[in-house]
Amino acid sequence: MEVIHSNLTNSVSLEEAQETGHQALVSSLASARFYISSASIFVALFGMGCVISIKDFSDRDTHLSKSVVIGLTFQSLFQPVIGYGLALLLDMSASEAVAMIMLACSPVSPLCAVLVYYGDGVVIVGMCMAMFSTALSVGLIPLWFSSYASNWTHEYFVVAIPFNIVMTELLIIIPTVLGVLYQKAYGKLKGRLMAKICSNAFWIAAVITPVLNGITNPEYYMVDWRIWVGTISLPPIGFVCGIVFALFASLPFNVCCAVSLAVGMPNVYIASQLSETYLAGNEETLKDVHGILTIFSLVMPLEGFIWAITYRNIEEMFLKISHKCRSCSDDDSDDDSDDAWP
Repeated sequence: MEVIHSNLTNSVSLEEAQETGHQALVSSLASARFYISSASIFVALFGMGCVISIKDFSDRDTHLSKSVVIGLTFQSLFQPVIGYGLALLLDMSASEAVAMIMLACSPVSPLCAVLVYYGDGVVIVGMCMAMFSTALSVGLIPLWFSSYASNWTHEYFVVAIPFNIVMTELLIIIPTVLGVLYQKAYGKLKGRLMAKICSNAFWIAAVITPVLNGITNPEYYMVDWRIWVGTISLPPIGFVCGIVFALFASLPFNVCCAVSLAVGMPNVYIASQLSETYLAGNEETLKDVHGILTIFSLVMPLEGFIWAITYRNIEEMFLKISHKCRSCSDDDSDDDSDDAWP
């Protein structure tokens, strides 16, 4: 009997040790995912700052203030509607609908600026939309979430967490300002080269996040088909709605690119923090949210990149459709000495 008891004790101890080791591995990979993704985003946004000059803030061709106001209006109004519409159309359960609406109510992802860069759009418009929509999300998230999620449940009242908002703003502003200063110091040619190099960091974040999520939490991919269809559909529907309304507002073509991408790119980090704060007590809903965010992190960069590259090849068609749709003039000089500090 003592031998049997000893064997059982050793078996239980071994299982506990394996479970502890597994939890430690998952925790380490989750931390690695966070820090690698954050560093990659920082580098990518630094690169985007390298193609922005101080003169861009007063450039009449970009209609910066008008473009940002119109873009923010479209994004804040239509992105939540798209999430709500997909939840209704796909007849999602309460937990699935809450997850979809939570993502759709989130502000513009700062990575929008990188895809705007790939599409030859006005990067500063995409960057400003990410910054201002993040600040406005303090009021807009509870407003839209309460309005649309109430069709399924009244259980949650979601408010953006000030600390997360501040951290997101810093992650956008600091690398962007450093990039602007780099261009000012070394000139536009070196700034463009640095932007081209640093933009590749976007793909590090795009690959690392879904891969490590798949290793640590493979169950996040094993969700209902409605979540897959809704998550895959959200970005392209947002892109199409964004360009239609931007063209209707007679914005320059390059600005339409920024507005279009912004409407289809909610911030996964903000949505993730909201879910961990408000849904931690509901495992079913939290799993659906994690599933949507994981799938979105996988498909959004690919869909956004395809859409951005498509923009570069259809400008002529859009110019034929509407003479009001024009590109911002690119008068940047290739002379380094004109832009660099002495």
